[in-house]
Amino acid sequence: MADDKIHLLLHQKYDANDPIIICGKSTLPENSISVLGIKIDALVKFNEHIVMLNGKLRSILYLYRNIAKLDISAPILRNLIRSTLVTKLSYGLSIFGSVANLPKYQGSSNSIRNKSLMIKLQLTLNHLARISIKYSGYYQNMPIDQLYKESKFLSLNQMVAYHSVMELYSILKNEKPSLLYNSFQMEVPQRCTRSGATLTCICKNTTIFSFAGRAVHLWNILPGELKAIEERHIFKKHFETWITNNVTLSIV
Repeated sequence: MADDKIHLLLHQKYDANDPIIICGKSTLPENSISVLGIKIDALVKFNEHIVMLNGKLRSILYLYRNIAKLDISAPILRNLIRSTLVTKLSYGLSIFGSVANLPKYQGSSNSIRNKSLMIKLQLTLNHLARISIKYSGYYQNMPIDQLYKESKFLSLNQMVAYHSVMELYSILKNEKPSLLYNSFQMEVPQRCTRSGATLTCICKNTTIFSFAGRAVHLWNILPGELKAIEERHIFKKHFETWITNNVTLSIV
């Protein structure tokens, strides 16, 4: 394998004077690596990725503000922003994101990691939502719930929940990738349909902060009739409505 394809991350302290030998070569751990556009640091906190993503989004806000001044309808502008910037924001969000105030979650860790950075990312999304509806007034005069209702956007908190379950839905339906599919187990009680089954993750030490823990919890509290929907596009439509009504807008 080429040397530039080998990267080493250590999730522990190490002595820089003690070389690590891999395939006969001395190798030094890196602070972070980029995998398919996602920055992964040694502590798997994704701080560097969130900072980089937020910087990229904010650097082109002015461009969309100028586009909004053109003779272009709000629906077209909204679709343009959703198909470009919001899509970029949602890439990998179920991995590096967290959901605050998970509905029906009774655990003691019902908060989010990287809270300060995620708040900054949410503020950027607020800017995009205002641009999408061509709002030019004072920010404080537009309540957040009204902003997201008019823009038809999901908040960052809702987006993390949405993409977590949509990815889980695809895994369960397609039974792929097998590594992930085999980590979930469906428990169907007697005289109960599949829609009433309880999903569990067989991986040890799975927390609510992880994709698996979060997605499994949200899946289990979905209405049975929603989980029974076989067509992805129909499930997607009804699930987005459920997210809007059940997951809070704010990550604070």
